[in-house]
Amino acid sequence: MAPDLAQSNDAPSGLTGRAVLAFLQIVAATAVLMAVYYEGMTWLHAHHAPPWTPIAATAAYAVAILALVGLWTRGKAVKACMTTTPAARTYRRRMFISTCCYVAALMVAIFVNGSHPAPGPLAYAIAILPGLAVSGMFASMGLYLREETDEFQRQVQIESSLWASGAVLMLCAIWGFLEMFQLAPHVDAWVIVPIWSAILGVANVFTRRRYG
Repeated sequence: MAPDLAQSNDAPSGLTGRAVLAFLQIVAATAVLMAVYYEGMTWLHAHHAPPWTPIAATAAYAVAILALVGLWTRGKAVKACMTTTPAARTYRRRMFISTCCYVAALMVAIFVNGSHPAPGPLAYAIAILPGLAVSGMFASMGLYLREETDEFQRQVQIESSLWASGAVLMLCAIWGFLEMFQLAPHVDAWVIVPIWSAILGVANVFTRRRYG
């Protein structure tokens, strides 16, 4: 969920094209990692694996995602096309903090649920911890839209968010009907957030290219 790419006057079109290609590659790699993590966690839960194994799987997943993002942002083409407004830099910093909080909260929730299940209301509080961290990501986006003074950057982000929201709602409706008629397996609701983020990134890229 980041306004990372910009069609800058200082960035040649060839660099922009390579940055777009790199972004689509990281989206595909992230989707594969997310699917592997989801299936792995499902398998561990079904086979009653020791409590430390889901934590190890979550840590490995987080490290892999952060490594992908780190490699992507180090590319010359991506750096040349990044949005460099003060609001965008602040946004990326807030998103990094929110992501770290999310990973930490998720690991705590998995550990407590797997080894020392909490009773009553405390169980609910621990379960929603990762969701609260995710809300920090969306709050960061809202603050970015309020603080961004570049009208073009703000318009691109708003339009991309609308495209992503519409696409996710459509996917949820289609998958929900497939589930209802027992034509598709059940998918946990938390998956919606990373799917929305991936679609947002793709929409961001193509929206910028259309205006550029």
